[in-house]
Amino acid sequence: MKQAGKSILLITLIFGAGILLWRQFERLPIVQHDYPTNQPQAAAMQLLHNWHKETRRITSAAELFPLPDYSVLLIIQRHHSHLPQWQQKALINWVESGGRLVINALPIDGSEDQSTEDIINHDPLLYHFGVTAWFDPDIDGRPALPLPTATGVVVLEYGFRRHCLDSSGDMDECTEVACGKELAQLEYAWLNDGDEALQLDPEPSIDLLHRDLFEQVDNNDPSIPASNTSILRRANNETHDLALQLAAGEGQLWLFTSLDIFNNDRLHHLDHAALLQQISADSPQVWWVQSINVPPLSQWLWQRGWPLISALALLLLIFLWHKIPRRGVILQTGSLPHQDFTDHLRASSALLWRIGQRRELLQPLRQQVQRALLRHPGGADPERRMALAMTLSGLSQEQVQRAFDELPNDETAMMELVALLQHLRRCI
Repeated sequence: MKQAGKSILLITLIFGAGILLWRQFERLPIVQHDYPTNQPQAAAMQLLHNWHKETRRITSAAELFPLPDYSVLLIIQRHHSHLPQWQQKALINWVESGGRLVINALPIDGSEDQSTEDIINHDPLLYHFGVTAWFDPDIDGRPALPLPTATGVVVLEYGFRRHCLDSSGDMDECTEVACGKELAQLEYAWLNDGDEALQLDPEPSIDLLHRDLFEQVDNNDPSIPASNTSILRRANNETHDLALQLAAGEGQLWLFTSLDIFNNDRLHHLDHAALLQQISADSPQVWWVQSINVPPLSQWLWQRGWPLISALALLLLIFLWHKIPRRGVILQTGSLPHQDFTDHLRASSALLWRIGQRRELLQPLRQQVQRALLRHPGGADPERRMALAMTLSGLSQEQVQRAFDELPNDETAMMELVALLQHLRRCI
């Protein structure tokens, strides 16, 4: 049992050391487009790694706060939830002091009446930077990406070269071939970047509002808050602004209607990969933050109580090892040779002799002699029993006394006592 316990403890320690080493290495999977994976930004992380940038995936506020230095680009993907007030304040100060943040908007439903308080409190983080986002239910959501046709990628590449790279090509045909939808400029947004423009595919049913987008602004309008930020670049279609780059103090803020454009199935679509490279160009490190409000329960428990969990697991293993019934070697019935009763008696006697039960080994034979003496007159009297045994057997008093009382010290003495008792039993 002690040896088994040591083995279990050694295996547990090796397993725990392996987990700790495994967690020290960041896993960057090689991702193929449209290939299912549990990490929706795995392709983007792989691209950043290929661009010689240090990447890290953050899944809890405990990993994000305190915030890193300003060389890190933070990409925070929110899911209809708010950070605590102190975290929002820390994030605002970090951006205005020189940090760079990429974040998605939490839109307000434009089909319902909203009070001033509702608008201000809906997304306090972006409201501080002078931005509100509004959802328009009358605009269709972003369409699904088209799948390659049966002719395959070769024909798609040929069509792209013919309709898009040729200077005389029709832009509508180019969009239809490359993006799968005719006249897609009404939905896709264009980001002007110097002499070239990037075409993007953010969520088209959300509109971003900022004071710099209007020629005249009502200062009492809560949907267009005042701020110290200014627009550096904008990505818009013919109806809405879908992405904004803001200067906020000494830092910068990229705001999108949705960060799904950096998912595995859309990163290769249009110019999303080029946009990611442009955003991260000046940042040697990129942290991709996912759902920092509520981390997964298993991860939260492990981060705060891994010693207790490990100890409980070890105790459970020891308990099971102690309680699980264990059998000896199971032999087939026909594999054992048949033994008679004499062999059984011989084995039992050898066991009693080995464990020091010498008196118990002679006791049955002595009881048989005493019961035989009871059949004779005076056999029940201890004083007359000795003389009766001597008379009936012809043995001396010393021999009869040894047969009744002596405890043998070796095998020779044992055999002599057995012979004396058998002689008494036979004569009486």
